[in-house]
Amino acid sequence: MVTPLQVLLQTLDDLGQEDFEKFKWLMCQTGVLGDYEAIPKSRLEKANRSDTVNVVMQTYGLHCLLVLKKMLVKINRGDLVEKLKDVVSDPTEILVRCQHKLKSDLKKKFQCVFEGIAKAGEQTLLNKLYTELYITEGGTAGVSEDHEVRQIEAASSDAHRPETPIRPADLFKGLTVKQEPIRKVMTQGVAGIGKTFLINQFILHWAEDEDHQDVHFTFPFTFRELNVLREKRFSLVELVHHFFPETKEAGICSFQHLQVLFIFDGLDECRLPLDFHNTEVLTDVTESTSVHVLLTNLIRGKLLPSARLWITTRPAAANQIPPDCVDLVTEVRGFTDSQKEEYFRRMFREKERASRIISHIKTSRSLHIMCHIPVFCWITATVLEDKLETREGGELPRTLTEMYIHLLVVQIKLIKLKYGGAETDPHWSPKSREVIRSLGKLAFDQLQKGNLIFYESDLTECGIDIRAASVYSGLFTQIFREERGLYQDKVFSFVHLSVQEFLAALHLILCYTNRNTKKLKDFLGDNYRNSSLDDFLKRVMEKSLQSKHGHLDLVVRFLHGLSLQSNQRLLGGLLGQTETSPETIQRVIKNLKKMNTDKISPDRSINIFHCLMEMKDLSVHQEIQEFLQSETRSKKGLSEIHCSALAYMLQMSEEVLEELDLEKYNTSLQGRLRLIPAVRNCRKARLSFCGLSETHCEVVASALKSNPSHLTELDLSWNILQDSGVEQLCSGLQSPHCRLQTLGLSCCCLSEISCASLASALKSNPSHLTHLDLSKNRLQDSGVKQLCGFLQSPDCRLQTLGLNGCRLSRISCAALATALESTRSPLKLLDLSDNGLQGADLNQLSDLVKSIVCDGITVTATASTSEDTTEQEESPPTPFTPEVQTVYAQLSYRFQCPHPGVFQCTLTGLVFVMAWGAELMYRTIQWDESLLQPARKTPAGPLFNIHCSEGAVTQLHLPHCETKDALCSDDLLSVAHFSDIGMSFLKPLKITNTHVVVDVSDLSAFGLVWDFVRRFLNILLPINGQVLLFLRPPTRGPRTLDVFLLQGNVPLSEVAVQQGDAERIQTSSDCQLSVGQSYSLHCEQEELEIQPERVEFVSRFGPNYHPTFEVFLHTNPERVTVMVQDGERREVWKRHVYLTGCGPAQTPSVPAQTQTPSVPAQTPTPSVPAQTQGLSAEKKLESVRSEFVDRVSLEILAKLRDKLLERGVITDQELDFLPSVTTANKARELVDTVRRKGSGASSALITDLCVVDPFLSRHLGLM
Repeated sequence: MVTPLQVLLQTLDDLGQEDFEKFKWLMCQTGVLGDYEAIPKSRLEKANRSDTVNVVMQTYGLHCLLVLKKMLVKINRGDLVEKLKDVVSDPTEILVRCQHKLKSDLKKKFQCVFEGIAKAGEQTLLNKLYTELYITEGGTAGVSEDHEVRQIEAASSDAHRPETPIRPADLFKGLTVKQEPIRKVMTQGVAGIGKTFLINQFILHWAEDEDHQDVHFTFPFTFRELNVLREKRFSLVELVHHFFPETKEAGICSFQHLQVLFIFDGLDECRLPLDFHNTEVLTDVTESTSVHVLLTNLIRGKLLPSARLWITTRPAAANQIPPDCVDLVTEVRGFTDSQKEEYFRRMFREKERASRIISHIKTSRSLHIMCHIPVFCWITATVLEDKLETREGGELPRTLTEMYIHLLVVQIKLIKLKYGGAETDPHWSPKSREVIRSLGKLAFDQLQKGNLIFYESDLTECGIDIRAASVYSGLFTQIFREERGLYQDKVFSFVHLSVQEFLAALHLILCYTNRNTKKLKDFLGDNYRNSSLDDFLKRVMEKSLQSKHGHLDLVVRFLHGLSLQSNQRLLGGLLGQTETSPETIQRVIKNLKKMNTDKISPDRSINIFHCLMEMKDLSVHQEIQEFLQSETRSKKGLSEIHCSALAYMLQMSEEVLEELDLEKYNTSLQGRLRLIPAVRNCRKARLSFCGLSETHCEVVASALKSNPSHLTELDLSWNILQDSGVEQLCSGLQSPHCRLQTLGLSCCCLSEISCASLASALKSNPSHLTHLDLSKNRLQDSGVKQLCGFLQSPDCRLQTLGLNGCRLSRISCAALATALESTRSPLKLLDLSDNGLQGADLNQLSDLVKSIVCDGITVTATASTSEDTTEQEESPPTPFTPEVQTVYAQLSYRFQCPHPGVFQCTLTGLVFVMAWGAELMYRTIQWDESLLQPARKTPAGPLFNIHCSEGAVTQLHLPHCETKDALCSDDLLSVAHFSDIGMSFLKPLKITNTHVVVDVSDLSAFGLVWDFVRRFLNILLPINGQVLLFLRPPTRGPRTLDVFLLQGNVPLSEVAVQQGDAERIQTSSDCQLSVGQSYSLHCEQEELEIQPERVEFVSRFGPNYHPTFEVFLHTNPERVTVMVQDGERREVWKRHVYLTGCGPAQTPSVPAQTQTPSVPAQTPTPSVPAQTQGLSAEKKLESVRSEFVDRVSLEILAKLRDKLLERGVITDQELDFLPSVTTANKARELVDTVRRKGSGASSALITDLCVVDPFLSRHLGLM
């Protein structure tokens, strides 16, 4: 069958030069061709015969032969017209013939496929192999950057739940939201899920006249092919002609009256710069430009708006195309359980073998989940078929690592047999070993770069010789999928991402066994040193956890699986000698179970559990199974790894959990946070008081976005969500899948910005929420106005709204009334109590309330009175100044109480309520914070050790540093009481503006503590602080001004006694500071040197107080201006300071009339013991041992330990302290361990102590 192109070329060749010139001249004359337009003279004037053919076809398209015959008549060449009498010139017939030719070519191309990893070029009929895929409408909301195995797990957990599938034949049927025909479809799916197979089947059905016969032409492209054309220029017509030359031969140069479908497969592999905001607009299908401009305009609908488009992509790349450029999103979910079975029954005609393979897969959760991916089904079938045929001993593979090891071994066998080897030959010849190592290097290097497709240069760089690939064609066609574009450029990829990840893990373990330190340093950091296998695996695991979206998760799972000796035996001699003793493996497992994941998403820590499963450590899995079957779950303690495993099992369960209440699980705070992923498979979630971060909000949002979403009640109260966390949450609230009915956000530090985001999200999806609690947030009037937009929505179904304690005024009340009156609101309860409304406000409110209540709404509102805002006046306590004893800069206080009454210490702020007169003795001692941590407490003031005769003290008032705003938080403060029988926490009788009041019966150690979670929730609220100044004399340099930023309840006397010869600068010190905020110090005199530049304010209560800032007074000024600024450069404290006439920094003197004569004065011990001078290092340590034990803090101990570990002076085993051991015992163990090691070790400890705590070192006489 000749084509119009061939006819035109032949006919013009038959014309003489004179006739040809006449032909061209007439083509340019207007009216000669009747209804056909003339061709501009400039286009034909210098054209040869070939150029003329192109111009004629571009101008007249399918009508080119009709035009040709007319022109031949005009130039009196009837003989040539006669020759063309049997040539089809009707445009419709030419179109049909072209369509038939295209369908025939596509059928040849797509009816046979290489299934995953084809055996030495064997092909399979697609219709014989193809198993229907599970496709749903409405793919993953937003962009999913999670590892695709995690996405498959999520899909598999929903597979048993009813969703509406969509048939490929129905993709372009139906209407959009705007009631327009569906024109652009995006199909998402993870790698290997079957997107390309789906397209192939779709094209085959069209080519065989089965589906979509309203489409005239289907043009399939891959982004891999288009990438090669990045530097070329085409028009849309030229691009189609380039890939489908039959259209050019038929003269199709316009698609204006044709229904055309463009298919673009593999958006995730696109290397073209698709820019939908800055790309030029193009509307002419014949205008040449860059390929990315063509694609952008085609997708936007500017170019050929009548065309249909179908784009496939992995989820992570879906955001390259704006949502408004897509009419329908679908998702390929892979195989359902029944489709998996159908696939294996197609693969294996023997029913018994197919049934056995299906049964085996069901016994392994990980294999069963991975078989949702069609390519993994092929891998499984290949491996299990080989195992069953060879009847090798041992169990069938159950872990992913075992499966991929067997896959590799099977491929090596095939290569060996294909090229003349015997089946009994060793698998690993030097050549095959080298090939696998090269493939591993390629897999790892390209994975690090984020590349899933590679070019010949990438393979050459890794030592893979493509020219000799025929020798290894079995291996390359097995492991790689090779494709050729029109330019014959070879493009390679592994058949599935998991194959690349397995080989990358194999490369890492080979680097470790071969001691390739340089490669491992490039991966793990310059501080990596050759280490034990357990340490190496720990470092890689920590590296993988740093990746936000888990891109190394499967690599790490394979790596831990490859560490098992049983798996290394399967690989024969490939790995060489490895350190895989049972003791090493146990250390690896121990490291996994203790892995710290405090700062990462709880989703990520689940991979630790998977690594344990790959190592065949089933203990955690079995313990959680027992936990789930137990009737006393709340009493069973759970470790953090238990919580990760439990979260995984709960969210993968086919049964939806009725309620997830984190407080009901007996675990640590971090353990509770690790349970949060289970929120995806529950109806009610209680997540209050959990210290949720933005990362945790992202997990909760994903539960609201999931399809289907089960969550109907969500309580996030008492968490500092901040604007970023609320923004994450709102992305879930506005999802069309969200079905939330009750939302608790009380005391979440919501700002006006948070309120605006929340109102916008609820307004966009308002039809489900019926209960909303926003109490105890500083919404203020501006925030409530934002909410009113949601309340006015006609779809709003809200029945209760909590705005208790939101600092509202009558402005908010008016806005609420207007919003509620403007619609027939279903609201039944509105809580406006505790908003500081005064009497005048309440009078103004009452009229508004009446108008609301008449519509059936109950409003609770209370007015504030003076009694609420001021404390009852009580008789002030009697002040006293105690006698002070000083021993090694440690103060002890003593006071003889003369009679019953209330007495306040002027130095510490302590208040004692006395039943009778008695002697009081007290001092500050060091906190051991490790004792507080299990109870989620942290120090909020000094710890006082108090002694007095039994029953004399009935009540203690401990000074706090909270502002009035923070005191609104219930249970923020309590009092820790340490006695001989243990530790307890006393609930305050009341909390005044300055003190926490508790009843006491027996006396020992008492200290104020914060509830850690509530303090964290109030972290944005400042505390009452103080700025203290001390002037140090010029001993080894200039005078130095020491500046201390401290909590307001730190006694001045405790700080001053440690300053030695320094002079206290008398100035007002009060300010407000925020824990965790960074501060800087500034002086107006620019020549002064200040260090450090900036510091974070942290909560510390002794025993050592170090300067926050040091100002070096090189010029000896008489006056300086000192200013403290916060991180936003706002002034926190500023004073003009005179540096002459300052008093010494002594402990305040005791007035004569208040001293107790019955107590003899003691001589203060010198701060620098003379006996340490001239002694050896270990003798020095021995002489100051007791004082070191009494005074060193837990923080300093930790720093010393780290430094000594770095030096190699001590080992972890020597100082494996238990949490219950006190700070003093830890200090004794440290100093005694070091002393026993001799002068070198002792000298190292002294040197390190002088660095980390110069003040203590100075007092001990060590510097």
